Amino acid sequence: MSKQTRRDKAIRDAGEEIRRETRSAAAEVRQELAAAKRETSAALRQAMVEVRAALGEIWEPDEPVDSASPGGRLSRAQRKEMTRELLLDAAIDVFAEKGYHGASLDDVADAAGFTKGAVYSNFTRKSDLFGALLERETTRHDQALRQTVEAVSLELLPDVAAELLAKPESSQETQTLLVEFWMAAVRDPRLRPPLRQTSDLVGEAFEARIKEAGAAPGFSGRELAVLFDALVTGLLMDRALDPEGDQPALLARALRRLLASEPTAGDEA
Repeated sequence: MSKQTRRDKAIRDAGEEIRRETRSAAAEVRQELAAAKRETSAALRQAMVEVRAALGEIWEPDEPVDSASPGGRLSRAQRKEMTRELLLDAAIDVFAEKGYHGASLDDVADAAGFTKGAVYSNFTRKSDLFGALLERETTRHDQALRQTVEAVSLELLPDVAAELLAKPESSQETQTLLVEFWMAAVRDPRLRPPLRQTSDLVGEAFEARIKEAGAAPGFSGRELAVLFDALVTGLLMDRALDPEGDQPALLARALRRLLASEPTAGDEA
């Protein structure tokens, strides 16, 4: 190998290492931002509970509001949307603690610090609230998985996924809620579509990564999405039962096997 060839190879290797580190850092930043958003949401819920406990009902239902007023007050539509989101946030805790059948709309109202009327003005039945929560949380889940796949190469994905699995914000509460979603969808086919959209959204990202890497893992992008989601979800649930287990390392090993290119006929020979 000539001196120039060695130099070119060293430059290519250095460039690839920089790209890997950049993608890994980008994925970590996205996860940190997501964690910060969750913490902010929890703090906002608590603040709303304290304010309403101290001041009572401060928004009159029929009060005329100008969204462009100098005081910067929220419009009625904005207040309704904020109330809806806070109710959904509180519902996470309630359904995770009591389960779908054990929870009630009154429980959600108490947890959010709102009156019962505020709940019933947004959701007429418990199933309506549960369906809205299912759609919102599965969309967030799918976006997080897709961003992870898009942020890193196939080579780095097992290690990045393992790091994410090891993060403390992958809480038992979230996994308990996923189980509630799954059990409800098994009994009610109308709830299944949001839980099945992962295969399509994340599958597209896997297909792009496979083509980019020129890999041949033996699975389609959609199949990889199903397996990836099943592994991550299953191991998160296993960690809830065995917090001291080494689920992240197991996830990395399993993903390396799944993503490894199958040998061609010429390679086998």
